[in-house]
Amino acid sequence: MSFASDTFSVAVTLFKLATGKILDTASFNRDQLLATIDDPRKHELISFALHADPSKRPTEEGLLQKITSLAPSSMLKSEFRAQVF
Repeated sequence: MSFASDTFSVAVTLFKLATGKILDTASFNRDQLLATIDDPRKHELISFALHADPSKRPTEEGLLQKITSLAPSSMLKSEFRAQVF
């Protein structure tokens, strides 16, 4: 196990939260899956983390920076969570 596999798991979980659908990793088509996400921030975050190739997945620092960059600074944490998830 590596952080790359953890990142993929996080992306799969975020996809489920964003769409209500379980990601079928057997027929993984990244572009088709991302096309089902309407919210631009959710799309950007999941797109950033969801790669079949582990070498293309972000580091833990990169993932944290992406999440932070997408979180509106004027919003309370609970409000952001309600909108994103």
